[in-house]
Amino acid sequence: MPPLRAVLLAVCALSLSANSFAQCVIVRAVWGAGVGSRDVTPKVQSMVQSGVLAFKVHDVTLGVDPAVDTKKVLQITCRDWRGRNSTRRYRDGDDVNIAVAPNDYYPGGGWNHPNPGYRDLRIMNAFYGHRDHIKDVTGQLNGMIAGGKLTLQVNNQTLGGDPAPNLAKTLTIYYLASGRHFQRKWPEGATVSLP
Repeated sequence: MPPLRAVLLAVCALSLSANSFAQCVIVRAVWGAGVGSRDVTPKVQSMVQSGVLAFKVHDVTLGVDPAVDTKKVLQITCRDWRGRNSTRRYRDGDDVNIAVAPNDYYPGGGWNHPNPGYRDLRIMNAFYGHRDHIKDVTGQLNGMIAGGKLTLQVNNQTLGGDPAPNLAKTLTIYYLASGRHFQRKWPEGATVSLP
């Protein structure tokens, strides 16, 4: 395989893995089939527990059967840290499992639209690992911010495990500081000091 193609495949794999772990804010949820659909956004938002939306799609769970004896679909629209919306579709009986951020999680604005008045440090997304063997450490790093600063050693102990045994790992952080957005990477063993 040509070297450039291998690099592109690795980048795509990392991107897909990163997207699967990223937290989002639930914007809308619709349950039903065609004109027989209902907005169930408040119900779905109320089922989030400890930052996770996890349940089996069913009329009983969602509290309404908007289209009796009809195959229905639950559509959940989420907004990610970049300010982009995406819609996920689940059939009756499917399991929903989404990492959900609270509505005020992005007080500094989105990646594309930072809030210049927001001066604190906010980790928008953080991933630790090697290529497609990564783990999301966003919440963990936000919890380590003290006095508007984040300082840590990049290693398995600090970041809660080894997502890629026997491979050199990298910590990638997307963050907001002083109303501006940044992206930085640190190799395993390095010291992070933000902002």
